[in-house]
Amino acid sequence: MSFWGVHPVTVENMDRVAPVFDVVVGTDGSTTDINAAVAAGHTRIALVPGAALTANLVISASNGVLFSLNARETLDIGAYQLQIAGSKWTLRGLKIDGAAGSYGLSLANTDIWVDQCAVYNCWRGIQNTTASYNVISGCVSKDNGNDGIENAGFHHVLAFNRVIDNGGYGVDDISNGCIVFGNVLTGNGSGAINGTPVVDVGNET
Repeated sequence: MSFWGVHPVTVENMDRVAPVFDVVVGTDGSTTDINAAVAAGHTRIALVPGAALTANLVISASNGVLFSLNARETLDIGAYQLQIAGSKWTLRGLKIDGAAGSYGLSLANTDIWVDQCAVYNCWRGIQNTTASYNVISGCVSKDNGNDGIENAGFHHVLAFNRVIDNGGYGVDDISNGCIVFGNVLTGNGSGAINGTPVVDVGNET
């Protein structure tokens, strides 16, 4: 059974979910190159093992899905930065490990949902810029050199994440505008939370 409670989605039974995605990226897909799929204009992208970034990637289109079909195990897509510059995206099940630069994953627009993703060994883990109304849930941000999650916008929801063992803060709420609840925020070098979130409830620090 998969994490959404139905039969696992594989390349062999993609016909069941074909209307959801417009390309499969990975060893058994049409390409293994996520960058190439985005450059071709795809916005509903299913990822299977073998999918990878080949360079830092900025996605400017809106209304998209970047979705791992690797059940509950995150899919390692490589050591490159990923920035979502368009609005209304869903990212699920991705892992970024060791990207050089100022962040691993950057959310630079509104209405972005990041679920069950992982960012390790980057400078910052996940970065919300000046946008708002993004949701980060069920994610891991660990062993990054600076902050685990940095927020410079308003009304972001950070829920049920493990943000641990980062060099800076677990959550750096620069704008004092986040809703932070139910997270594990332990072992961060500068402390659990910087700033004054709108809601700070049920976090393990």
